[in-house]
Amino acid sequence: MIDLCLEDKLSNMKKILIAGTLILSSLALNAQTITIGIEQADLLEINTGNDTVICKTHAVILGAEETAIGGSGEYFFSWYPNVFLDDHTSANPSCTPEETTTYMLTVTDKDGCSAIDYVTVAVDLCLGIGDIELNNNLLVYPNPVGDKLNISGFPTNTKEINLKILNQIGQIVFEKVLYSHGESVEIPINDSQEIPPGIYLMHIRIGNQVIVKAIHKI
Repeated sequence: MIDLCLEDKLSNMKKILIAGTLILSSLALNAQTITIGIEQADLLEINTGNDTVICKTHAVILGAEETAIGGSGEYFFSWYPNVFLDDHTSANPSCTPEETTTYMLTVTDKDGCSAIDYVTVAVDLCLGIGDIELNNNLLVYPNPVGDKLNISGFPTNTKEINLKILNQIGQIVFEKVLYSHGESVEIPINDSQEIPPGIYLMHIRIGNQVIVKAIHKI
């Protein structure tokens, strides 16, 4: 989350403090004391919610219970791009994307201060890949992903794991068969040309079950 007014706030506070110092210096000759109070609105903070994966034709609500806090109140919301949304000026629009989309939310308060944040909704066709389980015990970390990817939370009787990483147009950019010797595995991802930075869908097949996770490659 980026507060676009932070620099202006700091600059204004600096000017007020300098002015206060000059006043105090002038009044010091008369042995008088003066108190200067500085009132500053809380930092404007926004929460677009977590990156998520949904099946095509399904919907998800963007934002959080409190999408914006702080600032001077009376917020104005703007989601971009304003596609696949029922209301791009709502704090919590309903999103039914036809393709994986990263949204940028800009929130402006009544004083004109703004903050921005991002969220990605990944779309999977969910066709012919067995049972899709979006809420499961598997943990994928770190995410964003660098050179190594860890997956933990496999059932203790897991032996063979088929892993595929797909880009946003459904092309397989990484595929590997893993053999678990416990409840977690580590996967080296070293070829930055093979998997350039971006948002991907990871299909983890264990037996007849496929679990889908969204990952961000950096």
